[in-house]
Amino acid sequence: MNRSLKRNRSGQVLVISALLVAIILLSTAAYVVEVEKNVPTISGEKHVFFGHLEAFRNAMISALANATNGGSHESLASDLADLQTFITSHSYEAMLTVNYSLCKTAPYADGLWIDWNSGEGQGISSACVSFHLSSQSATEKAELYQTVNLTTSLNVSCKCIQLNETTKQVNLNLMIKNEDKPALAQSLAFSYQNDGEWITVYSPVIEDFGNGAYAASFFAQTNEAGGLLHISVRCLDRRGIMVGAEVQCNDA
Repeated sequence: MNRSLKRNRSGQVLVISALLVAIILLSTAAYVVEVEKNVPTISGEKHVFFGHLEAFRNAMISALANATNGGSHESLASDLADLQTFITSHSYEAMLTVNYSLCKTAPYADGLWIDWNSGEGQGISSACVSFHLSSQSATEKAELYQTVNLTTSLNVSCKCIQLNETTKQVNLNLMIKNEDKPALAQSLAFSYQNDGEWITVYSPVIEDFGNGAYAASFFAQTNEAGGLLHISVRCLDRRGIMVGAEVQCNDA
């Protein structure tokens, strides 16, 4: 079924969405803390480690969404630090220690890897953090080591049909994934380059196959026939994370 997806038109919507996500993750952390208060043993403390990790995961999603929608790349470190303080300051049954390390091995820098400009139809928006949670009482100790990787990827292939001297029909195939599993788009946006100027596509025809795969087509007006057409795609996934890709489109 053909349909056009709505574009994300307002930066205010992104800010409100990020705030809502932040409220949700803090509510999750608060719930976990309340559960902790009723747990009398270190084994119970270990049980809520996964609740803490889920709260950190939500914070990572919010920070990555913020960074890929024009926000600060420093929000990942600051958001995790705030959540770390909140969780450890409300641990009552045992001494809880939460340490984390932002991935810095290339291509990551301070926990983030955002690359939309390979020119080969591939784009990545990713956050990676390693966690160490430790809880200790007078007689027992529990530990958990885990690396959390959140990645939205976009792959685009393209073929063009020259309809006349100045008009091309552009046909695109897209695949969207979250953590290497098929994912759905909240919105898709397209543009193409003509004489160095980026032209926004306002009425693409988009087909959603429901499994992370999409087909899109539109008409591009160019100043001359032939040659490669430079296409840019932006995808907002259902988590609010933006990813982009650029591709050179050949005539079919």
